[in-house]
Amino acid sequence: MILLAASITLASLWLSSAVCAEPGPGHVIPPNVVHAYQAQYGNAEFRSWTVNADHYIARFKLRHKLRESFYKADGSWLKTETRYKYSGRLPAGVKQALHQTPYQSWYFDRIVRTETPQQVVYTIRADNSPLLDADHDYVFRKYVTLSFDAAGRLTKVSPGN
Repeated sequence: MILLAASITLASLWLSSAVCAEPGPGHVIPPNVVHAYQAQYGNAEFRSWTVNADHYIARFKLRHKLRESFYKADGSWLKTETRYKYSGRLPAGVKQALHQTPYQSWYFDRIVRTETPQQVVYTIRADNSPLLDADHDYVFRKYVTLSFDAAGRLTKVSPGN
């Protein structure tokens, strides 16, 4: 029993030190940011911290998906992004709406679920050209970015990369 308690204590210390690890020289993650992450995703498999100009990004794995969660310096949560490899992983309403757009036959190469305190948005980047020229450049390639709300309503279409 004592061995079990010691093992749990050591594992807890190791995990907390991994979460509190500094992202690089001169950067320290504020304790309130670490606590906010632990409160929200304490059961996730922590990977790393990244520091940007005005926010902190925690990379972690939860339910077999790599995710990034963004926090302000005061510990307030901004958003969490989850990338999907396949459109088949999308919720039924979003899949159905996607297949009703003029882009249903396009190639979907970037699918991101973004959760904020206000909403959940699915952003899908698509391109129309599977054709290559002699230099292996895509011919007549067009890009479009589609945004859907959690109910599957198309909220925005943005042309370009």
